[in-house]
Amino acid sequence: MLAGFIFAIAGRWRRVHELLEPRMADLARSLPGSWHQPIARVLSGISCAEEARRLRRAAEHRRARGQRRRAQKHLRQLRQWCAAGGNFVHCAELLAGELAALDGDLRGASHHFAAARSAAIGQRNPIYAALASERLALALLADGQERLAVGPLDDARHHYGSWGALAKVEVIELQYGSLLGLEDDHGRDRGSANSSISSRSSSSSSSSRSQDAIDTASLIKASQTLAGDIRLAEVAASVLDIAIENAGGNRGALIMAYDAEDLRLIAETSVDRGTTLRLDDPPPLAELGASLPVSLLHWVARTREDLLLDSSDDRRFAADPYLAQSDAGFSLLCLPIIRRGHLIGLLYLENRLADAAFTEERIGLLRLLIGQVASALENARLYDELRTNEVRWRSLVNQLPDTVIIADAPDRLHFATGEPGAETLGNDENGLELADAIARVFAGQDFERIELQLALAGLERRWYALRMAPIVIDGVVERVIVVCTDIEERKQAETARARLEGQLRQQQRLESIGTLASGVAHEINNP
Repeated sequence: MLAGFIFAIAGRWRRVHELLEPRMADLARSLPGSWHQPIARVLSGISCAEEARRLRRAAEHRRARGQRRRAQKHLRQLRQWCAAGGNFVHCAELLAGELAALDGDLRGASHHFAAARSAAIGQRNPIYAALASERLALALLADGQERLAVGPLDDARHHYGSWGALAKVEVIELQYGSLLGLEDDHGRDRGSANSSISSRSSSSSSSSRSQDAIDTASLIKASQTLAGDIRLAEVAASVLDIAIENAGGNRGALIMAYDAEDLRLIAETSVDRGTTLRLDDPPPLAELGASLPVSLLHWVARTREDLLLDSSDDRRFAADPYLAQSDAGFSLLCLPIIRRGHLIGLLYLENRLADAAFTEERIGLLRLLIGQVASALENARLYDELRTNEVRWRSLVNQLPDTVIIADAPDRLHFATGEPGAETLGNDENGLELADAIARVFAGQDFERIELQLALAGLERRWYALRMAPIVIDGVVERVIVVCTDIEERKQAETARARLEGQLRQQQRLESIGTLASGVAHEINNP
């Protein structure tokens, strides 16, 4: 996935197509509901559109139509997720614009690309805003409308720069410099795609280019490491290792925000002692005054601003007990980890050996990684919570005397207890009645209760009382839970009682007939 995204930014859509398109089915099975899915869909969809263009140029029109159908299929799935409440409008509009451009509808393409850009900006997602503007510019250039392409190109350049993709900014400037009106001499000003990169892009010395190459390699390596971890323990250790390696500190700590006021240490590392995880019982900051600058950490959590502190310049935290212990030079760095406006945690680094140990270049690299760190930490925490809930659910279900079934379709059952695996209901009368009851719950009925004789999980046919309720996610009934209580003994008792009651009624009828016969005989014998 990461390699596909990097190739997409580089404009190498053939490689994106080769990487993603053959793996889409596996991705859907292995990561259902994952945030990777919409990213893969939109990138694979654009790559299919590019492949269709290539096949058209080669006069392979049948295969080109097949690639367009694939792109359309990706768009339909994105639209369905959006209709179900998913926050993927920018992905759907981006792919819709690509398909419109493929069909030669530049007006429609402009509308969709503009909508994708607006949605991405609204979500503070500059990379998709950049992609939308770049794809619009390329569509206009392909149609020979160079003057109209200038605005989208410059906008793409700006958003790539704000995201930190300096190499991509340089590619755009080199390829379209004359169109954008940039100076073409050897020492030209690269422009101000944004204020944060103007000072760095003004220098074109070989040493700065070498440093950029190192930073790019470090960024890719760090991104691949974070993308490969899913457990919170793995992510926490990777974050600290990456931070120490790329920033030059000799000690670090990772603090998680369990809520606005509850900050806890989950991991710490040092060059000499290695990494220590404290996930089982993470201590609150209030208990760590002797080992961390608590006042500094609370300040960063409150203001959500980066803080770089050297022993020689800032005395705001001089009263902090931890900092008061230091009588030699030191450097401290603390970065807030924020995702979608919420504080996820804090990354704290220190170097107790020297002032000004953290250079602006290395801090900039960490800032580029912070977004992925936030995503990785949040996903890892959700994964651990999901795993914990799964263990609790499994423990609870296994203690139940009842059979618990999860239905992901009216006629397809997954047994949460008993025999594992999936089972399809039979076509007998009772199986169809159960499928109809589950279908009613899928259709919106809150609760359903029926009694049926079924053969569940390979067992002999028995009577069950089945209670059904919907599992609703984002307003959509995703599955139905069915609790099956064995009532075979009750049914046998009811059958036996009904048989005895029938025998009793028969006996009573016989007695009545006997009494009547005696009366008739008496009347005959005694007229």
